[in-house]
Amino acid sequence: MTKAAWSGLCVLALIAGCGDDGGGGGGGGGSVDLGVDRSRTVSSITDDEAMDACIASQSATVSISDRAQCTLAGLTQTTQEACEMVRDACLEMGPEPVPDPEINCDDASAMDFADCDATVGMAEDCLNDQLDETEDALESLSCADVGSFPSPASPASCMTLESMCPDLFN
Repeated sequence: MTKAAWSGLCVLALIAGCGDDGGGGGGGGGSVDLGVDRSRTVSSITDDEAMDACIASQSATVSISDRAQCTLAGLTQTTQEACEMVRDACLEMGPEPVPDPEINCDDASAMDFADCDATVGMAEDCLNDQLDETEDALESLSCADVGSFPSPASPASCMTLESMCPDLFN
């Protein structure tokens, strides 16, 4: 998985898999398994494993409620009242399905991770924790957030990974 694919995966958590046909949501999105032994260092993976990990990462999605998805749509407005109108109309009609973004794995290469001594498990933990944080942040949205879109917290696991492998985050 290249740096672009890693970044794409992090962005994926914000936009993929939205809408779960109603209720629920929050706190359970993390389920990334890159298909490489968790105890191995990221720098030790082969080109084939990098390709497989990139493909496996495409299954990472955030599952949020219809209400959260419709609130997110409403937050494109400039006032709380307009946001509430968009959110309520969306809930009445049902949110549009969000297409899964595509991550290009064609150029996945182990060379992108040559300087990363973190374990594959640390990378998986970061991705899973980021999915969970994003899911929680999306579920907590309200139209009162118009004009100040809150960002998900950066999990401690990702801060550790970034300190060990800054190139993954550039």
